Amino acid sequence: MRARVIGIDPGLANLGVAELVWDGHSCTSLTTRHEKTHPPATPTDDQTAARMSRMIRAAAPVGEPWLCEGCGYTHNPPPSDLVMVMLEGPSYGSTTPYQHDSAGLWWRLRSLLTSRSIPVGKCPPATLKLWAAGDGRASKDQMKLALDRLWPGVLARTEHEVDAALLALAAAQRLGWFTGGEPLRQARQLGKMTWPRLPEVRTVPAVTT
Repeated sequence: MRARVIGIDPGLANLGVAELVWDGHSCTSLTTRHEKTHPPATPTDDQTAARMSRMIRAAAPVGEPWLCEGCGYTHNPPPSDLVMVMLEGPSYGSTTPYQHDSAGLWWRLRSLLTSRSIPVGKCPPATLKLWAAGDGRASKDQMKLALDRLWPGVLARTEHEVDAALLALAAAQRLGWFTGGEPLRQARQLGKMTWPRLPEVRTVPAVTT
């Protein structure tokens, strides 16, 4: 049985995607990639919308499309081996000028995943830092070190790939696929993340305070 989870750190300028594969017994691979767009000095709404569309196409997984001959509608089912996508949640404390655009990208991606019947989890940025490094204000270097400890040798070149990989590992730990790290400590943070309903999937219980 082959199954996988995908972690996505969404962003309009930089986006990280990670894929973790489980063979039915253990996690066998963790790969990452990075997508980037370059905004014009004064972007128009059309240019921003085009950048959003490019990022969403790069991030959203899709199965083999098929055409319904009865209604003429093209269906885009989820990949058969994809268990869930784990998204980094919005940063509600951000005050950058691009906060509105970032929120639009997040919700467009979230809606597309739902339209494809892909189960989606969500993890706030500070919770991911607590889960990975034990510090809700962990630096980029601390997060990279945490990833190296959890999965040595993964080729994550950017901070966005690092976050995406950690999101995928958190999902795998929740599913019971990944037993590395500090499961007893991390279980408390898993309980603060938002999880989709996944029938007949092995999970680890969340620890409550």
